[in-house]
Amino acid sequence: MPRSRRVPTAISLLDPLLDGLESSEAVDAFLAGLTFPAMILSKRSGDVLRFAYVNAAATALTGFAAGEIFGRPYALIEGEDTDEAEALRYRDDIERTGSGYAILVNYRKDGSPYEVFLMGGRLITPSDKADLFVSFAVHLRDVDTVLPRQCLGPGEPRPN
Repeated sequence: MPRSRRVPTAISLLDPLLDGLESSEAVDAFLAGLTFPAMILSKRSGDVLRFAYVNAAATALTGFAAGEIFGRPYALIEGEDTDEAEALRYRDDIERTGSGYAILVNYRKDGSPYEVFLMGGRLITPSDKADLFVSFAVHLRDVDTVLPRQCLGPGEPRPN
């Protein structure tokens, strides 16, 4: 049986968020308020995802220049308030289903935390190896304190 060549788009990754919007006007209004300026491509190296490309918006968000972040593991922008279980769930969803989304606290080069909404997907290469991944990040807010909340995800709500 041939493998699916479906590459997730920003719109298909939004499907869980669009559930419940009853008209095309409501969907249009919702989408008009979103931007996805930060784009990160990552490549698997063993069990670790490493940065393979970041656009200018991602370097502005993280404070790292592209040359500083290229080839480094995601742990570079994770820290004390990064929900490790949620980060692993996000990556696992991408591995299992081809797409995923999460809200995480990450850290800039200067150590300041920020909350980010991530939507990502697996990119299939011509050799059918799923070793490239794309994430779109939307900066939600700078973080002074991390508030308990329900995490995004299919199925049961995640624990606080």
